[in-house]
Amino acid sequence: MKNFDLIFDNGGGITLQTDDYCHHFSGLEKEAAEAVAELLAPGDPDHATWGWDGDEPEHRIEYDAGTEGSGGYHWVTEGDVIEAVGQIPDEDRSDFLDGLAGAAERDFYQHLFAIQDERYEQQ
Repeated sequence: MKNFDLIFDNGGGITLQTDDYCHHFSGLEKEAAEAVAELLAPGDPDHATWGWDGDEPEHRIEYDAGTEGSGGYHWVTEGDVIEAVGQIPDEDRSDFLDGLAGAAERDFYQHLFAIQDERYEQQ
């Protein structure tokens, strides 16, 4: 697994950042979920093998509590994602999704839940 941050902006975009890679997904929640699923997989993946579009360092964001507090974005770490996909029982997922403020974030997690469920079933 590789450490990452996700930034869900108030315009519906998702920025995925690792130490050496940054990519902005706009209207591509499923693709963002697929990328994160690769990051959650065991091992330390090399972004050159992920099949993603290129690195976009111009989209890199430094955390700002004021921006998050005013609703400019919602910052999520890999720990937050692991907690959601690993610890929320199936029957509680709809409550979790209903508690998310943005449509892009809800769609992202719905796709990620489906990907993780499929991987679990294949084991």
